[in-house]
Amino acid sequence: MSARHGLSLWWRSLGALWGAVPPLETPGIPDERMAVGPVGWVLEEHDRLVQAEQIAENRRSEQAWLAELESQRASRRRSS
Repeated sequence: MSARHGLSLWWRSLGALWGAVPPLETPGIPDERMAVGPVGWVLEEHDRLVQAEQIAENRRSEQAWLAELESQRASRRRSS
């Protein structure tokens, strides 16, 4: 059973307790965003953290590249 199917079953059983609950089929929202409440928030927070890690890694990589470039320029100046 897929996670989405399990979530759908859970949502329907919750709806049976509380009455009519709207379906999970929300146009324009990818499957991983079909989760509701805290689950959706956790997914968004995870994506935000992953993006922040990627940005930090890109900055470190760029700084290392610039330092290497500066080092090469300095060694060329010394040898000239």
